[in-house]
Amino acid sequence: MKNLILIRHAKSSWDAPLMDIDRPLSKRGINDAHLMAGTVEEFLPKSYLVWSSNAQRAKNTAYIFAESLSIPIETIIFRDDLYTFDEKKLENIIKGCDNKYDNLILFGHNEAITNFVNTFGNLPVA
Repeated sequence: MKNLILIRHAKSSWDAPLMDIDRPLSKRGINDAHLMAGTVEEFLPKSYLVWSSNAQRAKNTAYIFAESLSIPIETIIFRDDLYTFDEKKLENIIKGCDNKYDNLILFGHNEAITNFVNTFGNLPVA
């Protein structure tokens, strides 16, 4: 059985005039990411591949989860193409995951994640 765990980055800050890709997490986002990392731990498989968008807020979220879940940071693959808000692009990226991996954790963005889940969430799996 294949498992896909989609995690939308935590709340980001709009305080500084930065390019969208460079926006960090807000204080609330940092706190929420720590809370969620502890909450999901019991549901995660024992081994997995981890991909993250290269956007600062997604990277920060991935780092927080990595610290909480003892995921070696050097094993996280940061991908430029995951900086997308389009569910079709996200679908194609996920389909490109090597079949040898049974579990993929992906840190990304809305609207892509929400629309992807809404599209595939009610479909039968096999």
